[in-house]
Amino acid sequence: MKKMASRRGFTLLELMIAVAILVVVIIATSQIFGTVGKVAALGEATADVLQEAAAIERQIRADIERLSSEGVFAIRCVSVRNGIHFGAGGPLLNPLLPENAIIRADQLVFFTNGIQGIQTYRQGAGSNHKGQGTAARIYYGHAFQIPGAGAVDDNNKPRDPIVDLNNPIVPWYYSTDRYQMVRTDFSSTNSYDPEIDGGFIVSQPTAQEWLLSRQAILLVDDDGDPPDSITKTRFLNNNISAYWIDDAVIRNGRVDAAASQLNDIRNEITLLPNGNFREWYASGASFFMDQRTVIADQVLFYPRAERVAPGMHRIDQALTNNVLGSGCSSFIVDWTYEDGVGYVEQTNPLSPALFGVVIDSSREQPWFGLDADFNGDGNLDRGVLFYDADPSDRWWTPAATIDPENVEELVIDNQDLQVYEAFFGYNQSQALNNIGVVDSTLGYTPWPSAIRITMVLHDPKSKLENGRVVQFVINLPKRAQ
Repeated sequence: MKKMASRRGFTLLELMIAVAILVVVIIATSQIFGTVGKVAALGEATADVLQEAAAIERQIRADIERLSSEGVFAIRCVSVRNGIHFGAGGPLLNPLLPENAIIRADQLVFFTNGIQGIQTYRQGAGSNHKGQGTAARIYYGHAFQIPGAGAVDDNNKPRDPIVDLNNPIVPWYYSTDRYQMVRTDFSSTNSYDPEIDGGFIVSQPTAQEWLLSRQAILLVDDDGDPPDSITKTRFLNNNISAYWIDDAVIRNGRVDAAASQLNDIRNEITLLPNGNFREWYASGASFFMDQRTVIADQVLFYPRAERVAPGMHRIDQALTNNVLGSGCSSFIVDWTYEDGVGYVEQTNPLSPALFGVVIDSSREQPWFGLDADFNGDGNLDRGVLFYDADPSDRWWTPAATIDPENVEELVIDNQDLQVYEAFFGYNQSQALNNIGVVDSTLGYTPWPSAIRITMVLHDPKSKLENGRVVQFVINLPKRAQ
C-alpha cells in the first residue's frame, strides 16, 4: 500500500501573526471609517449652519429693503464677560472659552413699510388669520428662554415672567432666586388681567444654545378710539394685539401686533406728555426726557422665544414665531458712513460748504461700534472704533455737521458688561437752524450707509464645537442728507 503524503498545517505562530495582521487591518479600517464619519458629520453640520446663515442673511436684507424713514434706526452693542457669573457661583456663558472671553449679544431695531400679516393666528380659521398691516417694528438679536415654564392652562392663561425693568431677563441671565411670574387671561373681552403666580428659576442656557430672534411687531389700528384707549388691546374680530410695542405680552413673545401706528410711535418718542418737543439728546437733570431714552427704554429689549412650543395653544405656538437661528453664541452689529455723509451746502453763497464725513480712501472702510474689550484695547483687528474715536487712532474725519454725542454713547462700562448705543432718529436732513448755523439740539443724525453683521452659529447636534463665524454687509437705502 502506498503511503499517503502528510499535509502540513499552519503553526500556532503563523496563526497568531495572521490574527495580529487582521486586527491591525480592522483597526486601521475602523479608524478610516471613523474619520470618514467624523468628516461627514462635520460636513453635514457645516452645511446646516451655512443654510441657516443664508436664510438669516436673506431675511435681514429683505427687511432692510423695506426700511421706513418714518421710524428710527437703533443699534445696541453688548459685550458680556464669559465669567460674569463666577462671583455668584455660576457657570461660564460659553464653557469652551476662557473666563475673560467676550460674548456679544447686540440688538438691532428699525421699522419697515409693506403689507405684512400676523403670525399668532396663522393657524386660525375664518377671518382670525387675516390680520394685516402696512408697517412693522423689526427686531434682530438674541431672545431669552424659559422652556420649563409650562403650557397654557385650561383657562387660556399662560405663565410668563413679570416685566421688571430693573431686573430684566437677558440671554446671559443667571440666578438661584425665583423670578416672579404672572398668568395672563387671554380670553377676556378687551384687556389683559395679569395674576401673580409665584416664582420660577429662569437661568439661561449656555451661549451655544442662545436663540437668534427676529421679532416683527405688526402696527395695526382699525378703530377710531383714542390711541391710549384700553380697547386697543383687541382688533380685527378678536385677534389679539397689544396697545404699545413694548407691552408685557410683546416682550414675552405672545403677541406680534400692536395697536399703534408709525405716527403714534413718532409722537411718543418726540413729544412730551404736555405736547412740547422732546430734545433728541439732553444731559443733566432732564436727560430722562429725551428721545434717545424713550428709544432705549421702549423700543429696544430682549424678547422671549422658545425652540419648542410648550403647548398646542396658539399663544404657546407664538413663542416659536420669533426664532430665526437655533444656536447663536454671538451676534455683532457694526455700522458705517460712506464718504461725504453730512455734507451741507451753505445758503449764504459767501459761506463755505460744511464738509461731511471724510474717509481716507487708501485705508479700509472704517466700522463703528463697540470698540473696546475689557482691557481697554480697541478692536483694531476688526477695524472697529467709536465714530468719535481719538484722532490719533482714526483714519477718517467726522462730519462737521454731525455731533458724535447725538449718534453714539457708551452707556455701561464695567469689568463684566459694556453697552454701546448708536441711535438714529427722525432728523436725517436738517443740520442747520433757521439762521444757518449748525445746531446740535436739532438732533441731526443721518442714518448709517451700511451695517455689518457678524454671527457665530452652531449646528443643532453641536458637531462644530466652536461654531462657525458668518459675516455679511448690508447697504441701507439712500436717505435724505
